Amino acid sequence: MKSHESNHSDENQRKKQFSSLAAVRKAHTFNVLEMCDGCRAKAAEILGMSEKELRRQIKTLDIACVNGKAKKGANRNRLSKGGRTDE
Repeated sequence: MKSHESNHSDENQRKKQFSSLAAVRKAHTFNVLEMCDGCRAKAAEILGMSEKELRRQIKTLDIACVNGKAKKGANRNRLSKGGRTDE
């Protein structure tokens, strides 16, 4: 029979094997944005959502930048260095 401490350790191991849904969504969204070089329009299309929904998801999940800070007046569909949109 396993001790209480051993059961607690097994439970922690199981938790480490699985990510939260938010963590999975964040990683997937970031990977798609990275694949699209930070272009929100293209990423939104791939993810099957509107750009507005993607912007909301980027903010909600606190997704960092993928392609560096855009120059002033540059394409507004790209993420800036801090992970925020240039709007």
